[in-house]
Amino acid sequence: IVPVHNCIDYLEQALRSVLDQDGPLIEVVVIDSSTRESCERVPALQDARVRRYSQEPRGVSAARNLGIQKARGEYIAFQDADDEWLPGKLELQVHALKKFPEAALVFTDTMMFSDTTVMQPSMNRHMLKDWCQSHGSDLPGCYYGPLYPQLLTRDCMNTSAVVARRSVLDLQGGFDENFKVEEDYDLWLRIAKEYTMIFIDRV
Repeated sequence: IVPVHNCIDYLEQALRSVLDQDGPLIEVVVIDSSTRESCERVPALQDARVRRYSQEPRGVSAARNLGIQKARGEYIAFQDADDEWLPGKLELQVHALKKFPEAALVFTDTMMFSDTTVMQPSMNRHMLKDWCQSHGSDLPGCYYGPLYPQLLTRDCMNTSAVVARRSVLDLQGGFDENFKVEEDYDLWLRIAKEYTMIFIDRV
């Protein structure tokens, strides 16, 4: 699910990084709330796996919730229009969800970059260092268990790094559209109170 609001310059790379993933069949749901420029000129939107819906600007929560409604898959992944996935991301995460069927979602480490310059090579690993020491699994670099206490201390999840089970998102009611910021943090906390989660220590 890709919410778009006036981020056209980055959208082709963001979509291409998703469409070029190996492994699971992919559908991309683009929710376009742009007000300055149409994203119709973006070549990746012509891919048969992409479906685009227009929505008046109501915030990222409303856009993602509409995307969840329109999505047809068992797993829901989120991608912001100015982010990119590295190769192999989706296949690795779906494999982890199948390995741990009771887990609600899986997320990875992330990096911060600007164009071709890496500004911060790891944004999440240091927050989960202690938790990882006691929640290892037989999948290399994959850590699994309850995460609610750690999440109460700080948000260690980037939305574009998350793949969640559709059934869990439906039960939780999606993103709270009353939140202007930290709407994702609110949802992760609600999920973590009831389910285990998976962290993959890779960008």
